[in-house]
Amino acid sequence: MRLIIFIILVQLKSNAESDTKILSSKSFILTCCQAGAERALKQEILLNHPDLRLAFNRPGMVTFKSPLSLQPDFILRSVFARSYALSLGSAADIASVIETACTCRNELGIDKFRLHVWGRDEVGMAAEHPSAISAAFARVCEVKSAIVNQGNVWKLWLPPLLSSNTILSEEDAAVDKELVFNVIVPTGPHISEPLYTGIHEHSSHHSPYPGGIPNVVLPSEAPSRAYLKIEEALLWSGIILRPAETVVEIGSAPGGCSLALLRRGLRVVGIDPCPHDRQHDPIVLSDPNFRHIKDRFSNVNRSKLPAEVDWLLCDANLAPQIVFKSLNSFIKPLHPHIKGVIITLKLGVGNWENVVNELPAFLDEMKRMGLKDVRATQLPSHRQEIVAVGIF
Repeated sequence: MRLIIFIILVQLKSNAESDTKILSSKSFILTCCQAGAERALKQEILLNHPDLRLAFNRPGMVTFKSPLSLQPDFILRSVFARSYALSLGSAADIASVIETACTCRNELGIDKFRLHVWGRDEVGMAAEHPSAISAAFARVCEVKSAIVNQGNVWKLWLPPLLSSNTILSEEDAAVDKELVFNVIVPTGPHISEPLYTGIHEHSSHHSPYPGGIPNVVLPSEAPSRAYLKIEEALLWSGIILRPAETVVEIGSAPGGCSLALLRRGLRVVGIDPCPHDRQHDPIVLSDPNFRHIKDRFSNVNRSKLPAEVDWLLCDANLAPQIVFKSLNSFIKPLHPHIKGVIITLKLGVGNWENVVNELPAFLDEMKRMGLKDVRATQLPSHRQEIVAVGIF
């Protein structure tokens, strides 16, 4: 009888220790990406982290298993992962999320987490319909409100600002060394699936925003989504464009990026051949700080450009190989004043896996141009493209 009681007590103690040490044996990385980029993400991770193995994937989400136990400060080298965290597994309901968060808090010996809640990317054009966006937003709001109102483990939360698939307030932005508790919400056709949770220590390797999605709104008058792309690129990279600086933008029509730059008080020189089906919007052409050079950038010589150019942006609808072939010779005459470049690389439909293999060579080419702190990522507003940045 005593032996049976002793065994029961040992088992209870073992279970209690297991319940309070959920991080000590964790070896899965949870990543979120653009829906459709899963294959490219898998290939990239296997190249950069050959010790990791594919574990599980859903649209916009892929997990990887490590042979070693991992900690929340693990660094993942990835262009296609918008966000990543040490996976804490799925949660059937809000109560399970709170239980996991409380256990992690006790194990880590902290008071409160920064909370990040967002909706996973959905597949197809239907997901971009206003009704689908509204429904997904409402679902994320519902889940986040329910989580925030329980557990007393979250840092101060302010009322949300409107965004398409995340709830973002100034209090949501993570800061260095802060522990972030992630909750990924299924929406749309996947709404019956479980929630997924994870934890990471914030650093420069992570976006400070939930799911890597900043709260950038496309103005109704913006000529194109390039407005979103440059705003997101600046937030992600930390590059500061100052009023009155001069930007040369290659591939400027119809003017979404130019409009964003002009509203920041910059002078913009747009280079674009402007075929009949792609003209600059009047809102851009009428701005006195905008000048158009109607030509291919490979034909534009130094004499046509301002005496001093601070930044070069390129969003030309050309293959990366073609862009880099002309870019180096274009940049050289802009020295020593030019400060850096922001380049959008077009991946091409069905060509993502090839770009994964070629991307290191592209980034090396930027370094050979003299650029430093060269980085690349796929932004939330991107489709078949990524952005690469570097400074001189």
